[in-house]
Amino acid sequence: MHTCTRLVIGVAFFLIGVFAQIPLADQLKCRLCNNALELRYCTKQAICDNRTEECYMEQVLKETFNTVYRGGCQSRDRCKGGTPVAIGKREELIGCSQ
Repeated sequence: MHTCTRLVIGVAFFLIGVFAQIPLADQLKCRLCNNALELRYCTKQAICDNRTEECYMEQVLKETFNTVYRGGCQSRDRCKGGTPVAIGKREELIGCSQ
C-alpha cells in the first residue's frame, strides 16, 4: 500500500473517531474563525460537545486598534468570572460575554 493511501485511510479513521465520540444529540454547531476582519468571513463551522463546550465569538481589539474576530468552541468554564485575558506575547483585550 502506498504511503499516500495509508495517510488518507488514517485521516479518515481519525475523523470518524473524532465525530463518533460526540453523540448526535450533544453536537453543537458553531461559527469558526480566527482573526477575521469581519464576521461575514466566519463561514466555516466547528462541531462542539454541548455537554462541556459552548459557542463563542470574541471581538479582539489589537494593540493597533484594529478589531478582529475569533470564534468556535470553548470550555463552558473559560469565562467564569468575566475578567479580560491576555493572549500571546502582546496584550489583547478580550471581553467574555453571554
